[in-house]
Amino acid sequence: MRLPTAYNPNPLRKPDNNKEVFADGEFGDFIQPIFDTLDLYHNQGVDRMARR
Repeated sequence: MRLPTAYNPNPLRKPDNNKEVFADGEFGDFIQPIFDTLDLYHNQGVDRMARR
């Protein structure tokens, strides 16, 4: 599990390095695969529970 520690107070932060920030357009590139997957589930009738 990712719990906050003194060394890493925000373990879920992206980019991982607190001294870095996303450049223009990088966040969109980072998050786009998630949107593509959601689009597949919601618009093409894929049953996400079928693998169980």
